[in-house]
This record gives sequence, structure tokens and C-alpha cells, in this order.
Amino acid sequence: MKMDSIICNSYADVENAISKIRCPGMGFVFRGLPNISYSLQTRIEDKLKDKFKANDYVKEMIESFKNLLDISGLTNEIYKDDFPFEKPNYKNEWYLLCQSPHLGIPTMLMDWSADWKKALFFSTFDSRNERKSGLLWCFDTSTFTYNDDQLDMKSIYSTNPFDYRGQPRIINLSFELGVKGCLATKRMDYQCGRFFISSLDGNCEIMENQACFKDRLTKIVITPECKADIIKKYCTPQEVPFVLSGLQGVYNENGKWFKKFDHTFFYGSISESLSKIVNQVKKNANFI
Repeated sequence: MKMDSIICNSYADVENAISKIRCPGMGFVFRGLPNISYSLQTRIEDKLKDKFKANDYVKEMIESFKNLLDISGLTNEIYKDDFPFEKPNYKNEWYLLCQSPHLGIPTMLMDWSADWKKALFFSTFDSRNERKSGLLWCFDTSTFTYNDDQLDMKSIYSTNPFDYRGQPRIINLSFELGVKGCLATKRMDYQCGRFFISSLDGNCEIMENQACFKDRLTKIVITPECKADIIKKYCTPQEVPFVLSGLQGVYNENGKWFKKFDHTFFYGSISESLSKIVNQVKKNANFI
């Protein structure tokens, strides 16, 4: 499926493109990719290709995470909220599934942002891809299902996330994530983050190739010239005005290179015992 692209050679071009697609009454989320060759697909789905293999692999990691927390007596360090729903439900699986990406554990959830400038940050500031065009994807979510405003919350938590066959949807968390200091919740707040989950039947097919998303996706190409313009005009060692103060901590001293998010660097540290568990689970994902 060929999709038209909007080519942007400057930050002003990006602003103009966004102003044209953001029609009154329409809601959007955004995803930035630093390399034009990258697809709208999670790392798990890209590497494993098979939808059942990918799902089963994530399920095994989440089960391992949950069991290690239990064995180590650290469950209470992860779970911060009480869930009022009656059984049967999958609240723990949903909770850990949403918690895991913020601790470096890959899942089949795809990160999007409600703020296009935050997404543009990820399109632009990556030293490995500074000479390559990036992408800013715009996803029209008007009339699209958000789990916290169009669904009974009880119904989503009575659904097994590893056997989800419903309509693709945005997961806008109703519960607080995070270990001490609400680490993951802070990260989601800084990035205006939302999660996207697809039906099991389509979760290994590249999103932009799926017919159901054809009229919902707009592809904006961020050329190397555009990246350079953004870095030159909107990035200094002291401040990053176009992405707001929440992302200042990801720059090194010269203000130009993207530093990969690291919760111990920016969001606060986790306990040594919890860190060991997280690292043990991440080792199982090293080949991805």
C-alpha cells in the first residue's frame, strides 16, 4: 500500500504540516522514528515475525517478571494501586505489560505521544541517524477506542492481553505505574505517552500496511536538512524549548546528541534488588 508523504525541510514546514492535518474535532497521537526505513512495528513483532510466537514470548517474559517479583518479595514495590474489580480479571498482566517498557523490557505495545513535539524529538535527536531522514507519524484517533473513556474499565481487565482479538485501541492508563517515585508514570507524563495495542490477528503486520489504518495515518518525512534546522534553532545546552522542559535531561553537554532514555539518569533510580530482577528478565530478550 503506497502512502503519500509530506516532506519537511525545516521546523516551519513541520508546523505547517501539523496545522493542516489537525482539523477541529479530530484527535491525534504521534510517533517519531529517526530513520525513514523504520516501520510502525514493535521490536518484538519485527524480529519474531510470527504473531503467536511474539505474543507467547512476551507472555513468558511477563510471567517470569511476575514470578521473580513474588519470589523476591518485591511485588509491593511494583504494584502501587488497588484494583477494585472482581475476578476473573487480568489486572496484573495488564499492569506489568504497561510497566515493562519503562524498565527496558520489550513488549507488543507501541509507544505514541499526544504531543507532536515530543514525537518530533524522537524523529530528530539520534546521532546514529542524523544524516538520514526520519518520520513523524500522525495517527487520527477520532472515534477510536480509548480504554478509559469509551469502555467500561472492568471489561478491559477481564480481557487477556496476550489473547486480545478485539478492535485495535489506545491504552490510556487509568492506574498509576511505577516503582518508588512513580518512575514509569513520570516518563509517560513527560512524553505525553499512550500505548497502542493491536488485535492478535494483526499484531505482526506492519501498521502502515494494514487497510484499516489507511485513512488514519499521515506520514511526515523529516529530512536531514530539517533535523539540522531543528537542532540549530531549537536546541541549546541550557534548554530545549520546542520539546518543553521535561526532556532536557536527555542531552549531553553540547546539546546536540540524543541520549537514550535511562531511568537511573533522568527518572530516578530503582532499588538494587529490583534492578537485578529487571536485568534478569531483560537478558531473556537480548537477542531481540
